[in-house]
Amino acid sequence: MNQLTTFKDVKTPVFPFPKTIMTYIFDAAEPCHYKKLNKTCKYIFAKYQRNCVEWIHLVEAYSPQKPAFEKYKFYTKKEENFARLSPNLWLMYYLELNRASTNLYKILIPKISISSLANLTLRRSADFLYEDYKFLTDSGNIETLDLYDTKIVYSNGEAVELENILSHVVNAQFITLKPIHTTTDTMQNLLNIQWNQRHRLFMFRLSSIDNYLDPNKFFDFLTKISDMKIMKDDGRCWVKFNKNEETRALKAIFKKKIKEYEEPVKGKAEENVQGMEG
Repeated sequence: MNQLTTFKDVKTPVFPFPKTIMTYIFDAAEPCHYKKLNKTCKYIFAKYQRNCVEWIHLVEAYSPQKPAFEKYKFYTKKEENFARLSPNLWLMYYLELNRASTNLYKILIPKISISSLANLTLRRSADFLYEDYKFLTDSGNIETLDLYDTKIVYSNGEAVELENILSHVVNAQFITLKPIHTTTDTMQNLLNIQWNQRHRLFMFRLSSIDNYLDPNKFFDFLTKISDMKIMKDDGRCWVKFNKNEETRALKAIFKKKIKEYEEPVKGKAEENVQGMEG
């Protein structure tokens, strides 16, 4: 029996709340709420037919994991298994694709109707379209972004600039990017991004950068978006260019700035203003 036949005669149940409130609840439901709503009443799935998936993972071929789709989680070693996924997916929290092909993107992305991802990981995978990247990150929930040996590209195949990638993940706490495309305007554009100050960056790893970045502006950007007490630790912040001499030049300046950096004293500005007024 197909889906349309199953639900063709569904009648709207009588809810204890007005229709306007129920509509608001359905439209504004968070992933955890929607799963509970699905269990509460079959009508909700019949009306919206959203298939909730918390976690989608294309694992490495050598992984001991067996293909499975259980407890809102789907993982497999084979791309052809993605055809088994139902359409109209609500991709809730986690997407990790290892060595994914362009064909896999064409199978998976059209099946996703809503994305509220907190973790987007693409490793050693085919170039990923910027439009699809914006769709997956549009919720603003991304906390971990890991794009390793994977490029985000425009529809013409050109690499997307670093600032246009980061502007969609202003709540991120862990970022790993390789490779990276920058321009002469990149640093100023990065400084203009309105980062969420309640979500400080704890890890920032940039590798295979094609053009040099001004070390002073980069340090200003880092202090704007990061928890510098943590970022001072080794391995928390990497900046590596395609040219080794550029990496060494930035590292020398950056190391000195990190050593000299002091956290701003809270309330200092207010004290100074009061003193001037007195």
